Amino acid sequence: MDYDRRFVRQMVCRVLAAVGTSCIPVDLCSIAQYQGVHAVRLAPILPHGIMAPDTIGFTIHLKSRHEHVIDLPAASGPQRPPVNLRLSARQRFTLAHEIVHTFFYRWESGSPELMTGAPNGHKLEALCQFGAGLLTVPDHLLYAHVREDWRLSSASQVVRLCGEFGVSPEVLLRRIGEDQSLIEMGSAVVLAKTDPHADVSAILAGCCHLSLTRYLPAPRRFTDLQKWLGAHAGRHFSFERKEEWQRSVSRCECLRFLVTPWRKRAGTFFVEVQLVPLQIDDNA
Repeated sequence: MDYDRRFVRQMVCRVLAAVGTSCIPVDLCSIAQYQGVHAVRLAPILPHGIMAPDTIGFTIHLKSRHEHVIDLPAASGPQRPPVNLRLSARQRFTLAHEIVHTFFYRWESGSPELMTGAPNGHKLEALCQFGAGLLTVPDHLLYAHVREDWRLSSASQVVRLCGEFGVSPEVLLRRIGEDQSLIEMGSAVVLAKTDPHADVSAILAGCCHLSLTRYLPAPRRFTDLQKWLGAHAGRHFSFERKEEWQRSVSRCECLRFLVTPWRKRAGTFFVEVQLVPLQIDDNA
């Protein structure tokens, strides 16, 4: 068996169909329960998350300032009531990541056993990151919230969807960037972070419609933001305040830029780019 993205996507679809996910944010505890996770433990551990198999299933450990344990009964037993578990976007993604680790186990005599040929190292972690994005922002729910008449084109849309799905902008932008039909034509939205010591900004995540590739390449993680914008930006800017300007790129089109601070303490901000018709002053 090939343990690749196709395998992970198939497993995610199977789990979501079995659990019956129809609301956001996705109930990750129900998915964990279905996968044989019998406890989620929050504690001040060093890594962000750990999945530990044992003789009766799995325990997932999440990094937290405070200690808390959530016991999940076996999925074949009485269904547990919904758990009012307050997790940050980072913790939710980590929980989903650790759930994907369970996809590479099979059950033997009532206990999980690692599948033969299962990936490890960087490949395994990359697949779990991919699967976590699919679990926290499932395809069917994403398409239901980003419709043809409301494609993504602004940071405000990103922020609203992040709140609804319970994910970070990085996760949401990566998911939307996987399908051009979810991005408004002539639009790009990127999340960037400034390094105050080096006076540079790097892209953390972004999505860009193909119609912009005449002027801007696809935004890639850790790319220098000014280099990505290139000469078309026409100026340097500060992430500390909202800024808007435009620059003509042809006789009839211009690029409109909007910078919006996100979290000043972290030095993060959004940059929106839109390709729009050039406004011509008839009185000129």
